[in-house]
Amino acid sequence: MKNIDTPSHTQGRSPFTDDLQEPADLLFAAVCPSPVARGAGLVVNTSEAEKHPGGVPIFTAADIPGENEIGCIIQDEPLLAKETVHYVGQPVAVVVAETVRAARQAVDLVRIQVEEQTPNLDAVQAVKNGELIAPS
Repeated sequence: MKNIDTPSHTQGRSPFTDDLQEPADLLFAAVCPSPVARGAGLVVNTSEAEKHPGGVPIFTAADIPGENEIGCIIQDEPLLAKETVHYVGQPVAVVVAETVRAARQAVDLVRIQVEEQTPNLDAVQAVKNGELIAPS
């Protein structure tokens, strides 16, 4: 497979994000993930995280104007979970801060309440329950 970047990649000349000089006012983001594989009644409490030094804003689904969807083919995946979560690690909030460390520490202060539900891990059962990702 031909790639126009192959020569620069193999010769170590390709610029990558980590090779770029960081602007003085650069901010860093950290994602606050869902702790459960499936749940409802999602409540995100950011009050303690907002007090963390070096923190700037914390974004949740409520902060997204318009569509909160990022699905490539069909619009079926929220950028940030709103009322339900569908997998462990699903983004629930994003913390922006002046340093990577501050962002990660503030994420640890975000409190997530969610009524954990049993995840459906069986395709046949998902069809019986009408829980298809997309119409067949």
